[in-house]
Amino acid sequence: MVKLSFLVLLLAGAALIIATGDNPFGAPLVIGLIAIAALVVGITRPSHRPGDVDVLTSTGTIIARSRRRVIVWCLALMLVAAATCIAYFLALDFPGGIPGNRSAGFLLIAIGCFCYAAWRLIGAVTSTDLRLDAEGVHISSPVRRTRLIEWDDIMLTTGTESHLVLVLSDGTEPSFPFRHQATDPQVLRALIDRCSAFPAARERIGDMILGDLLVDAAPDGSLPSGPPTARK
Repeated sequence: MVKLSFLVLLLAGAALIIATGDNPFGAPLVIGLIAIAALVVGITRPSHRPGDVDVLTSTGTIIARSRRRVIVWCLALMLVAAATCIAYFLALDFPGGIPGNRSAGFLLIAIGCFCYAAWRLIGAVTSTDLRLDAEGVHISSPVRRTRLIEWDDIMLTTGTESHLVLVLSDGTEPSFPFRHQATDPQVLRALIDRCSAFPAARERIGDMILGDLLVDAAPDGSLPSGPPTARK
């Protein structure tokens, strides 16, 4: 589907170059549109796959970070989209302009991609980083001050692929953006649930608790009675 979209865009770009003839802004307009398509593909690429574990571990600590590289992609897309809009208006004002009323679709594409990049940029900046240690879960992001939620306050974790929701003992359910986490959110929820429910598991935070999940150890941190389950 992506390759087909690129092919259609290239054909449309070639047709636009031919149609604009001597218009010097026709080629930059097409280059901008192709660059927009490439950047959109980079931004929409998922930050993790099911089962991914991408964390930093040490004795007593697990750090799960969000991917921030997408911020650069979003800023680049906004810049290219803005430049493409400028190229469109310059091409339109050049003697001979751009033939056909349908050329306005190129402008709408650029404006739409600019807004999309701005929306995804907000998600990338606010996406949550987690640090698990003996105290609890430390939650932070580039625009959020670190918040500590102690283990005994956590009753349950829930949410979606894009949000982590913690059900706390005081009845509140704070929600944290999670879209760009490098680790599968289900794995992180399982870690938080296990450590909040079993104090013994908190003593194994680090490589050991990850190993417990892989070998299907009991939630309280004890090892399985049978042979470990092979990792898929």
